[in-house]
Amino acid sequence: MSSISVVIPTYNKLSDLESTLSGFTQQTNKNFEIVIADDGSTDNTQQMIRSFSHQMNIVYSYGESKGRASARNRGIQLASGDLIVFVDSDRIPSSSFLEEHCNALRAKEKIVSIGSKYSILRKYTSKLRIPFNAQTEFLRFIERNPGVTQKLLNEETLFTSEVLRQNLDAAIKTFYLFEPPDNFNSIREVVSDRFSDFRFAWIAATTGNMALRRNDIRDLSFDESMIGWGAEDTDFAYQLYLRGYEFHFTPEASNYHQEHPRAPGEFEQLINNIKRMCAKYPDAIEILLWRKVTEYKDNFTFLEADKMLKEFEKLPSGVLRESILSLLQEKYC
Repeated sequence: MSSISVVIPTYNKLSDLESTLSGFTQQTNKNFEIVIADDGSTDNTQQMIRSFSHQMNIVYSYGESKGRASARNRGIQLASGDLIVFVDSDRIPSSSFLEEHCNALRAKEKIVSIGSKYSILRKYTSKLRIPFNAQTEFLRFIERNPGVTQKLLNEETLFTSEVLRQNLDAAIKTFYLFEPPDNFNSIREVVSDRFSDFRFAWIAATTGNMALRRNDIRDLSFDESMIGWGAEDTDFAYQLYLRGYEFHFTPEASNYHQEHPRAPGEFEQLINNIKRMCAKYPDAIEILLWRKVTEYKDNFTFLEADKMLKEFEKLPSGVLRESILSLLQEKYC
């Protein structure tokens, strides 16, 4: 059986990380280590982690705050498993999470396994913004848990780590909140979970929930020039795409994001990092089309981008091809 290294960067996420680690104590696959790359936390994270040392093999590394990309690179260097699973410190895994990723990676060489991402509510605060398209699910959450209303009003914690350790999957079912767009359901309905012949599968591969073989990334790293939130993992996935890797969606490998207030300026940080990718790959039409879909809200979809890219690829090298690329660069780069 392949050994697994779960790489988790963290920064001042003590309570979220405690819940996430509690989920990993309940895994059906026990052949794993947790590699925690602490990016300069000041909230007693290390002390909390020690409380799990008798339940799991944990490799803990503390470093000065250099950002997510640097922390993940440090985690990769410390990992010893045959497989690497990337998760964020605020994502609680289902009990079969590691087993499902492991099974998926057995199927074929040169693949990346992308797991399902959902949302869970551990604590509500007045600063938390439920997405507009998830507000109906929030009302269903309250209907499903009639005793929770007062806790919401008092901004109390809805469940503890001990509850997760007692019955992980039951707790997930109870406090499940909604499914975000990160699972790309509408695209998968067209191209399947294997993203068959879909040129933009790499955009679904984020470090909130993805797995691959460690040997596949021995000479690969996250770009540490990516500052703030967003796109450093997309850049990493794009590098894998350029090397010919396939991206397979593994629905059963699910984890649950503990909803929390978003930090100000995250979308701006994402756009700035997308601009960095445009500069890094100036002739990559995929990156230009990705930016068009992400930043320019003009109802242009990834399925349409896929069709456009395939038509572009059919063009012979010459003036027309260069003109189209120049037009896209002028507008989106």
